[in-house]
Amino acid sequence: MNVTIHIGQPTARLWHVRLLERLSRRPGLKLNVTSSPTSAGLPRGTEMLFRFETLLHGLARPGLASLAAPGSLERFRDANAGSPDLTLDLSGTIPQDQGNVWRLTFDGAPGEQSLLASIFAGRAPVATIDNGAAVVAIGRLGTESDGITLATFEDCLARVVTLITAAFDGAASRSLPSQDLAQAPTSAAARRFSLLCTGKKVAKDVARTLARRLYTRFY
Repeated sequence: MNVTIHIGQPTARLWHVRLLERLSRRPGLKLNVTSSPTSAGLPRGTEMLFRFETLLHGLARPGLASLAAPGSLERFRDANAGSPDLTLDLSGTIPQDQGNVWRLTFDGAPGEQSLLASIFAGRAPVATIDNGAAVVAIGRLGTESDGITLATFEDCLARVVTLITAAFDGAASRSLPSQDLAQAPTSAAARRFSLLCTGKKVAKDVARTLARRLYTRFY
């Protein structure tokens, strides 16, 4: 089966590489990876926040949120790939009426920025893969790193990789347990407001983390 993985953003992270490595070991799958140079990434200042948290908490690097080295995805690109039998859209930029498309969303909104927005809102995000007509896989992304944005983000990314590979194996759950009902979908306006607040939260966290770091360093 020809499968295209559309990561959306022009710069890949290590979780994309791990996902592609796992899927490449699945017999019968022929992978190709695509990206969109114009896709939105994480809010401005996020990488700085991640660097400060790494220093402040002594987090091991590189991690799943680390930027992948240039050329890391080239081994997964196939210039001769034909029309895909399935496209996994990790960014929400491919219309689902363009063939068989699986879309990944977090609390109903696509993209890493939506995952980060849910984390800043204090939620345990619900990751969903759907094909436009039905849910293919769903799961709530737990973490043991509450309070550290980078560690929480990477815990969630690790579980996303597991969810996606389970979906390809046909082993993923298609509904949440009754005691863990998914949150109601948010409106487009609410999602835009949430992303705006996320950008402001990133800036405030950068300033707060920097102040703590400078205080402990010099006093």
